[in-house]
Amino acid sequence: EKFAAIVPVCGGIRSVKITWHDLTVPAVSLARDPYADVAQKIVCPVWTFHGIEDDTIPVSEERLMVGALKSAGRSVKATEYERMSHHIWDKTYSSPELWKWLFAERKP
Repeated sequence: EKFAAIVPVCGGIRSVKITWHDLTVPAVSLARDPYADVAQKIVCPVWTFHGIEDDTIPVSEERLMVGALKSAGRSVKATEYERMSHHIWDKTYSSPELWKWLFAERKP
C-alpha cells in the first residue's frame, strides 16, 4: 500500500553470501515456496532488471520471482542485460523508459 510501483535491480530473495565483503544477506521469506509467498504480498506493478552474468545474485533469482509474480496475476516486466554482471544500476537508472513507466504508475 506504500508504493505505486517497484524496480528491483539485481534482486534476490534467497540467502546469499557476498564473499568479497564476508556478508550473508538473509532470505526474504522462509516459506516452502518463497517466490510465491513474496509474490502474494506484492500488489503494485514491478519492473525487474538483472545482468545475465551476475555472479553475486544469480539471474535465476529474478527469473523465478518474475514467474511467481506472473502466476499470481501481478503486473511485471523484466529486463535482462546481456554480457553484464552485478553492476547494472547506472545503465538501469539512465533509462528514460524506466522513469516514464515509473512516474506513470499510481497507487489505487
